[in-house]
Amino acid sequence: MKSKLEKIALRTSLIYWVISVLWIALSDRLLESMRIDVGTLSVLQTYKGWFFVSATASLLYLVLRNQLRRWELEAAERKRAEEALLESEQKYRSLFENSLDAIMLTEPQGGILEANREACRIFGRTEEELKAAGRAGVLDPDDPQSARALAERARTGGFRGELTLIRNDGSKFPAEVSSAILKDRHGNLRTSLIIRDIANEKMAVEKLRQSEEYLRALVENSSDVIAVLDKNFNSIYLSPSRKRIFGYEIDEANQGLQNVHPDDVSTTLSAFESIRSKPGATVTLEMRIRHKNGTWRSVEANVMNLLDNPAVHGIVVNYRDVTEKRRLQEQVIQSQKMESIGVLAAGIAHDFNNLLGVILGHSALIGRIDSGNDRINRGVKAIAQAAERGAALVRQMLTFARKNDVSFGLVSIGDSLGEFREFFHETFPKTMNLKCEINPAVPRVIADMTQINQILLNLSVNARDGMKGIGDLILSVDECDGVEVRGKFQSALADRYVTLRVSDTGAGMDEETRRHIFEPFFTTKEPGKGTGLGLSVVFGIMENHKGFIDVQSEVGKGSVFTLYFPVPAQAEKNECDSVEALTDVEGGSETVLIVEDEEMLRELALSILSSKGYRVITAADGDEAVEKYRGRSGEIDLVVSDYGLPKMSGDEVLRALKAINPEVRLIIATGYLDPPARSKLLEDGASEFILKPYKPAEILEKVRLVLDR
Repeated sequence: MKSKLEKIALRTSLIYWVISVLWIALSDRLLESMRIDVGTLSVLQTYKGWFFVSATASLLYLVLRNQLRRWELEAAERKRAEEALLESEQKYRSLFENSLDAIMLTEPQGGILEANREACRIFGRTEEELKAAGRAGVLDPDDPQSARALAERARTGGFRGELTLIRNDGSKFPAEVSSAILKDRHGNLRTSLIIRDIANEKMAVEKLRQSEEYLRALVENSSDVIAVLDKNFNSIYLSPSRKRIFGYEIDEANQGLQNVHPDDVSTTLSAFESIRSKPGATVTLEMRIRHKNGTWRSVEANVMNLLDNPAVHGIVVNYRDVTEKRRLQEQVIQSQKMESIGVLAAGIAHDFNNLLGVILGHSALIGRIDSGNDRINRGVKAIAQAAERGAALVRQMLTFARKNDVSFGLVSIGDSLGEFREFFHETFPKTMNLKCEINPAVPRVIADMTQINQILLNLSVNARDGMKGIGDLILSVDECDGVEVRGKFQSALADRYVTLRVSDTGAGMDEETRRHIFEPFFTTKEPGKGTGLGLSVVFGIMENHKGFIDVQSEVGKGSVFTLYFPVPAQAEKNECDSVEALTDVEGGSETVLIVEDEEMLRELALSILSSKGYRVITAADGDEAVEKYRGRSGEIDLVVSDYGLPKMSGDEVLRALKAINPEVRLIIATGYLDPPARSKLLEDGASEFILKPYKPAEILEKVRLVLDR
């Protein structure tokens, strides 16, 4: 506003001065033409002079004042510019000194003019030391090409790149360097260097790279399959272990849940759906996934929703192959089940033995009586034969339960096949073709030859029934490493195994049938066509031999039974006593104490011995036997005691009687007694053993044998 008024005043003064000049120039003529008197003219002339002076002075004042005002404004502008320049210099000096990057001002020839605090820190030198060292003093002397490149670019233009620099202590470090050409106020060329120490960054990048490689190595070499699925459960990524577990190459299609077993699809989809809308949620399930070869692998899947994770943006699934684990679990369950059934079978066999002993004993006694009636004689004979068949059935059950006496020795499985071949051709249909493949170099194993023949017979009969009597039966003997067997059976401890493989071209079995084939009395035959004990007996024999049996079978493709016999580290031989069957034995007049908890067997033994002239005393349990012997020890010549007695067991009865009479003679009667227990009883003083079910001739033979010693 003030400036505008000043302009108006200046213009008014200028007009006033112009009018004054015009007035002075024209006033003389105007006055003369007006004929004014001399006095008045003199006054007017005086005013004219003063008017001119006044106008001139006013104009000069305004001009001078305006010029002074301009000088003041220029001085103020210069002051503001100087203050702004100072402020700018201070600001950039502050930025220079406090920069996180090292900054140096250098000459094109390499001298250092200035260096900030960060430059002094990273080089470990003072500013004066840096100025003395120059640009060449901070560059790596082992990298002259970089030094020349920096010097060249510093003279001709900007430089940006990575250089190796050296600290005052001689240590080297990587740095990111950028330069620019500047001019100072005097027009001199200068080079600014901005240096950033990137040693930590490179170290972090290297650690990150190593971490990524480490994680990649873990993922790509994991025994599990790691998969990433999108929100629609389609595969985004599958780790390389997919080939080992599922058989697929990296570039082969294996999308999402398409290869899940049809029976598992519903459960799998429900589990995946349950976490799809829940970030961070997890679920674990088990499913079956199709292998490339068409088989099914059991996998345990741990699923996590990472759809909201920007680094993954998917559903991560960890597939663990548990096929072998489940198979081993099934084997353990099957083994436990078979062991439980074996205990049951042994218990049933014990009771059967007692019943059959009564039948056999009394039928033998009746058979000694000539009734003169052929019909009665045939009936008695039929009863005896049926009882014998029942006893044979019991022996099979005891074999399955591993509670039957066996005679172990070093035998050749190959020799067993040679003997079985002749039996096969004489017994099996001519429409069956037998092929034997025997490796002659296989070692011998510790086994019972009779039970090996039982295995061959049972498996061959099973093959015959599966082939309907027509087809090929292949028997092969070979050797394999213990590691291979342990891959199937964890409890396989031997270093080597002899394998006996029985293959047929029959109808085969489905999975459900295969799970039950070793169970006693399980059969797929029609009622009356089989007992269902054939394969269970094979299983029991293999358990008794500390071996293993594996079955592979598919419907329509036959069956393969592979039996593994451990090869012993050294030859061992366990021999069991054999008993010759006698048709008739002489009697005696000695006194015999019979200890038996089963009344019918007790009465049977009493009848058998009494019929031969022996005097018989009976006891129903161990306590009664000890009391009777204590009271009549001088009278009793022999004790025949059951092993499984109430109140006191057979071995306890033996020890109690030995305490009364160290010379007591005692026979143990049992349906089964393992070799260690038999040896212990012999050490404790047992005289002999009788196997149940009782056979009259065997009882009489053993009694007479012990009494005559």
